[in-house]
Amino acid sequence: MNVNGPNLEVFPENLASARVLEKNGFRLEETKAGAVVKGGKAMDVRVYILPRQVYSAINL
Repeated sequence: MNVNGPNLEVFPENLASARVLEKNGFRLEETKAGAVVKGGKAMDVRVYILPRQVYSAINL
């Protein structure tokens, strides 16, 4: 059972996307170091989650 709503991953340098997520109720859960390979380079990703209370309120 998923205790939270959906989660999304963004690159740390993508500040605009992170801000949109935060404005819509998502919160930063963790940063995964070297989780994605892009252009032959290992890159970090930030994982944002939508807390269960927020998800439940909009997903009635």
